Amino acid sequence: MSEKTEGSRGTSLILEIVILLTALAAVVVLRLYFFQSSEVISRSMQPAFNVGDRFIYLRTQGEYRPQRGDIVSIQYDDTLMTGEELVKRVVGLPGEEIGIYSGRVYINGKKLDEPYIKEPMTGDSVAYRIPEKMIFVMGDNRNNSEDSRVWGPMPVASVLGCAKLAFWPLSRFRILR
Repeated sequence: MSEKTEGSRGTSLILEIVILLTALAAVVVLRLYFFQSSEVISRSMQPAFNVGDRFIYLRTQGEYRPQRGDIVSIQYDDTLMTGEELVKRVVGLPGEEIGIYSGRVYINGKKLDEPYIKEPMTGDSVAYRIPEKMIFVMGDNRNNSEDSRVWGPMPVASVLGCAKLAFWPLSRFRILR
């Protein structure tokens, strides 16, 4: 009877190792091809994110279809911020006319409802049409964000992914829309 028990233990250990290696391989594949984590490095997305918050985004793999309100991670290449990954909210979509008047955002002449912004923004901008394959992004902390109001619309292709889950700190753990 002891030989059977020892054989069962060996088979069980091998099975546990196979399951563990399979799970580890699945995590590696998901991480390499589908999901990425990122850390917020500025106050521009408060109150949605604070400096040091971490989130997971679903990689776009060149197939991102922008939706207003999406929180996206963007690869921004410029002489001032070469290669820096930024977190912003999609406000304007390709082909739309955007305007900022009296601290409010208007899309195609209609005021945009933005319950997520930290406080009313200062400053105005002239209305213009967002080119095809471009999006207009802004931080939720409008008075403390460098965004499309400064750089202009961003290419949709510069979006690395759409935020799906805030996981750090644990007290702010939540699924994102």
